[in-house]
Amino acid sequence: MKHMLPWVTVFVVAILVVAPAAAAIDGEVELRYWNAQVEIDNGSEAETLDFPGPALRAELVFIERLAVAVEASDQENSDDFGDFTLRRIQLDAKWRILAPSENTYLGVGVGYTDFEFEENEGPITTDATRIVVDGSFNFIEILKVYGRVAYFASLGDLVDSRGVTLATGDSGYDVDLGFGIMPIPLLSIWVGYRTEQLDYDRSGGRFDVNNSGPYLGAGIRF
Repeated sequence: MKHMLPWVTVFVVAILVVAPAAAAIDGEVELRYWNAQVEIDNGSEAETLDFPGPALRAELVFIERLAVAVEASDQENSDDFGDFTLRRIQLDAKWRILAPSENTYLGVGVGYTDFEFEENEGPITTDATRIVVDGSFNFIEILKVYGRVAYFASLGDLVDSRGVTLATGDSGYDVDLGFGIMPIPLLSIWVGYRTEQLDYDRSGGRFDVNNSGPYLGAGIRF
């Protein structure tokens, strides 16, 4: 994951500095707080942990059709045994096959997600390639609904800090549904719900992780 962090920083800085001056580029930078819970099911028992945390999401739209989005999130759980952190970096490229307006569209594309779970004994990592469908519909001038469905076409193995494979990646998905209010042209306020499922195979049975919860966000549009 660390090798992707500079790319996220460069992309967000480029949006904030360059995009407002480019008439052919639209986009949004959103800061989000995700009140998520992580359920871990090892086949014999399930445990649910609170994993809230912030996320930064940015998207650029070129020539009204090509959209590139990047997201970085940092969720944390603390208990008597220590701190546990789940970090994610995600990059999607989408083509808007329908785009009658800036706020009403349907897009399809591909993406990549890198996960890192930091625990007391060191990081556990996995990644996934994604097939993405997203869309937005403008009900009225200041209200819109957004949805995204991503299928993990290839889910990587779950690997610990020693390089040992703990479980073999099987399948997964990511669903995000949000409602946005735009009180003024440059500002958007979001409320939504996101659920993410990661399914693995290992000796002795399944190992599944579900990461779900509501979120609040605020974005700057240009």
